[in-house]
Amino acid sequence: MTELVNVASGISGFTVQARDIEGGVHFHFTVPDRDGVVRCGELSEAAAAALEIALHDLEARLDSLGVADPRENAEEITRSVLLAFREDRNSHLPVLSEPRLATLVGDITAFAEPARLLAQRFYFSTRKVATLHRAYRHLLPDIEEPEQRFLALHRLFCSREQVLFQPADLPGDDQWAYFTADFILAPDEVALDRVPQARGVLTGPRGADTFHMVSRIFGEVDPFFYPFVQFRGQVSGRDAVLLCSRKHIPLNSSTVSTLADAMRGSPLRLRGFGSVGHTADDVVEIQPIVLRTGSATS
Repeated sequence: MTELVNVASGISGFTVQARDIEGGVHFHFTVPDRDGVVRCGELSEAAAAALEIALHDLEARLDSLGVADPRENAEEITRSVLLAFREDRNSHLPVLSEPRLATLVGDITAFAEPARLLAQRFYFSTRKVATLHRAYRHLLPDIEEPEQRFLALHRLFCSREQVLFQPADLPGDDQWAYFTADFILAPDEVALDRVPQARGVLTGPRGADTFHMVSRIFGEVDPFFYPFVQFRGQVSGRDAVLLCSRKHIPLNSSTVSTLADAMRGSPLRLRGFGSVGHTADDVVEIQPIVLRTGSATS
């Protein structure tokens, strides 16, 4: 918590108090918004630990991104991040000067409170979560729900500094990385050839037939048909490939529409947690755990 207090102490009127509630430490804070109205909020111990990671050297991160006035913007981003945890969450967040700064605030809050990702997830690998929970079961509570297991792992990894936020370099073994990047779906040509009229429908006008075809392709019950969905893009300036197990992509009105656009070549913004390695060609390879999606400009 010390690092977070140091980062936020530059905000006039910022205060924080630690309280032990029901066996867990919670941090209650006050911070003024841009209009000077003092807002109250609460951070769990896990969220505070995650914010320490994400806000560490924020000014240097902004400088490397070419953001003007990195010191002033670092203070504004920190204020906006804290306000995302305020008690009156139904009110609007402050408007930042640049869309990419607003995106950064959204990423930092999702990094610190990943339940936000789970609530609107595009992908969630229950298999990877089960494997990790089994590997760290001696350090984790005995829980069965995959979502709660993921959150427990996130808390553990943040406390042990095994999670990186938007890493510039590849993480080491037994580490998660949070990333945001635009990806292009690489269609499985063999799978498309096995579905009659698939190519014609997916290259024609977007409509009900498109959604039906996407549902047919991604809802195929045969696990050996199109088992992995591959996306390609760049992460931290390096070519990257992201491999998703098709069975962990839920089919609903939102994801079918998103997949329809992706199958037609539209860029897809993906953000979330994953383990990272690299291929023999030194391409970054991401094995995602949970992903949220949006347009390339969100």
